[in-house]
Amino acid sequence: MVPVEAPAEIPLLNFSFAQLGKNAWALFSHVFLQLPDIFFNSIPAFGPLYHVSIPFVFVGIIVFTIQLFREKNIEKQTQMLALWGFLVTGIWVGLITYEVNINRVNIIFYPIILLCAYGIGLAVQKWKKLWPVVAAAYGISSILFFGTYFTTYAEESREYYNKDFMEAVAEADSLEEYESLYITGNLGWQFNRDATEILTQYVCKIDAQYYQGKSNVSNGRELPAYADRYHYIYPEQQAAELVEMVGDGLLVLYQGDLQYIDFSYDVVDTVGDYLLLTVQN
Repeated sequence: MVPVEAPAEIPLLNFSFAQLGKNAWALFSHVFLQLPDIFFNSIPAFGPLYHVSIPFVFVGIIVFTIQLFREKNIEKQTQMLALWGFLVTGIWVGLITYEVNINRVNIIFYPIILLCAYGIGLAVQKWKKLWPVVAAAYGISSILFFGTYFTTYAEESREYYNKDFMEAVAEADSLEEYESLYITGNLGWQFNRDATEILTQYVCKIDAQYYQGKSNVSNGRELPAYADRYHYIYPEQQAAELVEMVGDGLLVLYQGDLQYIDFSYDVVDTVGDYLLLTVQN
């Protein structure tokens, strides 16, 4: 039997203080300090809970923890312990998860939201005149958030959600005069031919039977076999072969791929950062 080593990113199976430290900092910075995470996990200017929440979160956690251990009523302490345990569980998940991001530790935000509200309540109880300031801060944050989400963030996220790619592939697939499609593996923000094939199957609504070669009908259309119609290419490595490969087919290329093309072509259409091309005869 061949021994299998535990993955290095799991601290308890292959312990590493260095990795544990990276996990702890990722947890603290993304969750508690709300520093920028992966673009599509939160809007950088606002964080997952609005940056105005940061002091209330710390106040809520600290005061709640102190009161938990000072509480003499067992029943009330047990109720408090449930929320505190939820928080500790989230912290534990963050510590053992490889350089955690918001999506991978979203369990922790449930107790944090409650403890943030608790912190706000404590602050308002101590300083009665503070509540209009807090309400105004969250109100303004909400207005700015929605204004950003539906404008600049929506535009910037097009790249990460591959909108241009999917629209280009959908248009190419609708042009049935081209029997073969040669689709780049370049998503703009990463190169991944497996991902482009999955996205193509989704956008083109590829039937399972058609994909498996058991049918020549997909989404109500009679088409050449899947392997003959859909080709996923690497322009940088296959540039010299593309002319012969494509023939009378249709190329779907990212604009950055054009630097690898050394043959004459005609542009059928442009969709965002993608081009639909044919080889000039």
